[in-house]
Amino acid sequence: SPGRSLPSVASLSRKRVTHRHLLTMTQQLSVLVGGGLPLDRSLATLAELSDHPELKRIISEVLHAVQGGKGLAEALSAHSVFPPLYVNMIKAGEIGGFLEVTLQRLEEYLERGQALRDEVRSALTYPVFLVIVMGGVMMMMLTVVLPKFKDLFSNMGKALPLQTRMVMAVSDFLQVYWWVFIVVIGLLVVAWQRSVRTPKGRYRWDATKLRIPLLGLAFRKMEVATLTRTLGTLLKSGVPMLQAMGIAKDVAGNQVIAQAISDAEVGVREGGGVSNPIARTGAFPQLAIQMMSVGEETGKLDEMLVRIAD
Repeated sequence: SPGRSLPSVASLSRKRVTHRHLLTMTQQLSVLVGGGLPLDRSLATLAELSDHPELKRIISEVLHAVQGGKGLAEALSAHSVFPPLYVNMIKAGEIGGFLEVTLQRLEEYLERGQALRDEVRSALTYPVFLVIVMGGVMMMMLTVVLPKFKDLFSNMGKALPLQTRMVMAVSDFLQVYWWVFIVVIGLLVVAWQRSVRTPKGRYRWDATKLRIPLLGLAFRKMEVATLTRTLGTLLKSGVPMLQAMGIAKDVAGNQVIAQAISDAEVGVREGGGVSNPIARTGAFPQLAIQMMSVGEETGKLDEMLVRIAD
């Protein structure tokens, strides 16, 4: 394929197949199929190129299944590393006879998803670092620095302000019972982990994240971007609306957003379109709702969903 080169997977040596591994494999398969190679030969080349043991094994099994008469989507569905979105898009591409275009859309979708992950991770690194440093500095102040001023305060002969006495009390407590602080933090973490493993606990936590000042808006935009890109990409690939909504719901990382899609599915089944049922959930920004409505009116909902994500 002119102007395109095969990405290297030499550095992808871990056993677990990650989102980045899947992106690299899709890029390579798109290049090979787009270059005119038959599917079985493209898969054989992929298996040879891959230095990732688990991915090499999976591609080899997919190749054997395709050579045995199965479709690519059916062969991919036997492996959990390929999400439902991936399998359904490939299936639509096979049925419609535009597998090459589908692979390019998948490549773009995975690239945008990886870019979003990297951007959010990069944006959160500095604030998280600051919080950790501030916590460490506060602990050092309370347990090391402040006790050295205790005698100075006591020799002043004046009653200290209430706030100062409270800080000194906390300092005295941490010097003797510092282990209690660590135990309490550990218990809170364990309790939180157990809570989010339950459906109700996970829903409450996801709802709380969306209400956090400043960060909540960022979480909401990130979830809406992921969901609308997923839905738009599926619709562009010929996947029916209700099936696409079901897949997008599974992709959603926030249960509040996923529930909103479930509620909207009912409205779509009743013939109410997408924008109105989603608007009633109150989980999506108003701008996204308006753009969906325009997309429905113009018959370009798939393109508008991708624009919303951008």
